[in-house]
Amino acid sequence: MDDEHDIRKGVHWQDEEAGTHAAPRLSRRDSIGSMSIRSLQSRREIDPAIALPIEFRTVSYTISESKQVQDIHDRHKAKDIATKGLSEEQVIRRVKEYGRNSPSPPKSTTLQTWAGYFFKGFGPVLLVGAILVLVSWKPLGQPPALANLVLAIVLFAVFFIQAIFNAFQDWSSSRVMSSIKSMLPEDCIVIRNSTQTSLPASELVPGDIVSIKAGNKLPADVRFLQVSSDAKLDRSILTGESVPLAASVDSTDNNYLETRCIGMQGTHCVSGTCLGLVVNRMAVTECTIGTHTITPDAAEDELCESETPATAGIITTGVSQARAIAALCNAAEFDASEVDVPIDQRRVFGDATDQAILRFSERLGSVRHIRQCWNKTYELAFNSKNKYMIRTFSLVRKDCLRDTLPEPEAESFGTGDTCSFFTNNAGDTRPFDDDVRATFEGMKNIYSSQGKRCIMLARKVVRQSDLPDAPNTSQFEETVLEQAKTGLTLVGLVAIVDPLRPEIRSVVRTLRTAGIRIFMVTGDFALTALAIAQDAGIVSRPSPLVHNVTALPREYDPAKASAASSNPRTSIVISGPELIGLNEYQWELLTEYEEIVFARTTPEQKLRIVREFQKSSVVAMTGDGVNDAPSLKAADVGIALGSGSDIAIEASDMVLLESFSSVVEAVQYGRVVFDNLKKVICYLLPAGSFAEFWPVITSVVFGLPQILSSFLMIIICCFTDCAAATVISYEKPEADVLLRKPRNVKKDRLVDWKLVFHAYGVIGILETVLSFFVSFWYLQRNGIPFTQLWFAFGKIPDGIDPDYYTEKLNIASSIYFVNLVVM
Repeated sequence: MDDEHDIRKGVHWQDEEAGTHAAPRLSRRDSIGSMSIRSLQSRREIDPAIALPIEFRTVSYTISESKQVQDIHDRHKAKDIATKGLSEEQVIRRVKEYGRNSPSPPKSTTLQTWAGYFFKGFGPVLLVGAILVLVSWKPLGQPPALANLVLAIVLFAVFFIQAIFNAFQDWSSSRVMSSIKSMLPEDCIVIRNSTQTSLPASELVPGDIVSIKAGNKLPADVRFLQVSSDAKLDRSILTGESVPLAASVDSTDNNYLETRCIGMQGTHCVSGTCLGLVVNRMAVTECTIGTHTITPDAAEDELCESETPATAGIITTGVSQARAIAALCNAAEFDASEVDVPIDQRRVFGDATDQAILRFSERLGSVRHIRQCWNKTYELAFNSKNKYMIRTFSLVRKDCLRDTLPEPEAESFGTGDTCSFFTNNAGDTRPFDDDVRATFEGMKNIYSSQGKRCIMLARKVVRQSDLPDAPNTSQFEETVLEQAKTGLTLVGLVAIVDPLRPEIRSVVRTLRTAGIRIFMVTGDFALTALAIAQDAGIVSRPSPLVHNVTALPREYDPAKASAASSNPRTSIVISGPELIGLNEYQWELLTEYEEIVFARTTPEQKLRIVREFQKSSVVAMTGDGVNDAPSLKAADVGIALGSGSDIAIEASDMVLLESFSSVVEAVQYGRVVFDNLKKVICYLLPAGSFAEFWPVITSVVFGLPQILSSFLMIIICCFTDCAAATVISYEKPEADVLLRKPRNVKKDRLVDWKLVFHAYGVIGILETVLSFFVSFWYLQRNGIPFTQLWFAFGKIPDGIDPDYYTEKLNIASSIYFVNLVVM
């Protein structure tokens, strides 16, 4: 310390933001600060007296001293930033210096955009056609035909109208996309002024400390300061690699884009937790401790009453130990800015289960205090495969020791072996025998049958000598996993109820009426999942009548098939381990059930479920977690919740921002769109093509005058048909739109032979024949007999004035047009 003090005397620093002296800024390749991709530990220090000639030793020693001081200050500064984060003044200055954490707006291309509105698609065809018709009017027309002039004007009008329509469509689409983008969650958890807060990703600045967990999309490029042993990042969006890469605190490559100590913006954290430096609601309902079951309110009351000597230690020790484990082995965090807000209303960062456990622990005592007493040294985050979470801690302050461990273990903590199995009512450690196991199993089954999720709280005291490897190494992880397999002390069970959304039951009922089968896929136990499914209306049969995996024979048996016909395949509950052993025939039987609950499933099994049902049905999948992303991507319609992980949102096709009832509206209007499209097509085909086609054919083949002029054909296509088709497309839903079964996508096409026959064979022929009849009947009544028009090929009948013939032919064409439009 004296040497360090002497070194500091001769050096004056200036922190540009803090207003103190600082050393000159180093180049990026030589930087070893907290923002460098190189680890602080990777720098080699060499004695200058050995490495340099004598004539340079005085200078080199000074350089070495300066670098040593730089190292010391950089290390202290990095550690301080990691724990406290930036101050408000630093944030303001860095926003001015670096700007917002969002892409710069693209360069303005207004001229190119408007040119695209006019000349993309059929725009050039319309323009060339209008010019040719105009030239045909003058100077080529001798004499100029007024119809050509009118047609040219119409084509020019259509050319400009389609450009205006394209511009409006582009503006409307961009406005909708902007509104959707603003509604999607893009927040991240940041440490500033020693507190955690949630901020939009665009407000990050270099130097911010960001907390990242599984499912998050990295809001910026970050240099990892802390990573859990199972932390992995999906970089496929940048590199195309399908396998997630492990994150690391140490640099693994000199290339900024290749090293694993850097997380790139836009990539996803698929597992584990990280703490990085930016570089450029559920509720606990019951708690079982030993054989004693209490509610959170009762536990709180007992803790208050136990302050008197008469009742001290009777229940308090067990409750306090459960409270301590719930606070320590928990990935959720309270919003530090809402300390004075009631616990049930305080904002919590984390998933719903961790939130409920954290609120329960906070009700019984300060979570912040218990976490200050224990320093986390290792973490294995919860995931869908192992379905548990592990954390190891070292003691920092001894005043919380007796709240975490029973008195005998607290006194011997750090000095001897610990081998205990469960904590009883009084907080004492007792062997976990068969009777106790049966008691806990029975309590777990009772909770599960009530639709409650059970979380087991356990602990184990491990001697330092049993963990010889350094934390954040694979050897340390393997040792901890082995230690976690045996010798645990079961502290208690926590029962959590996740109340259904109020609209769920009506949504399930409506979708079932619409012929849609609804299945439940969850990681909960089978009893819990079945109880929740029955509450939601997903399973309508009572539990004794619900089938299990034994109802799925491995091969066809006529006797069992006849028995199954008398007992229809309605409801079944099957777990993930049972899915592994199913063969193709069993999967075929399983997909015939109307009500299915899949329990204790893994991401791979969820994906298999989607694939199996896609063989015969259209599958829509809802989910919000990282584990749901593969099945969301594979489903025909992936539906993510707006509060879900970034990976799930990006893998989905639709995002529910508020109510789950939006699914009903999506189904309803999806069917309405399909129905209205069929109506529009059925309307356009007869008049828009068939009835316009035959006047041209009869003129070319039979020599009749073209009874419908080209000008009126354009009027039909661009004006009358468009207006009517638009009105039809906005028709309201039919009364039975949600009472019909879903269509078979393999058979029920948008345009099938029935629609074509009805459009052409019925309506088309009727409109065409009647329009021909009234037009030529008009000519017949005005002295132009039909017999003289047959095979005339433009020849005017004898004895008829050309001007009179042209006038009557135009009127007949208008009659054809009006009759066609009216019909």
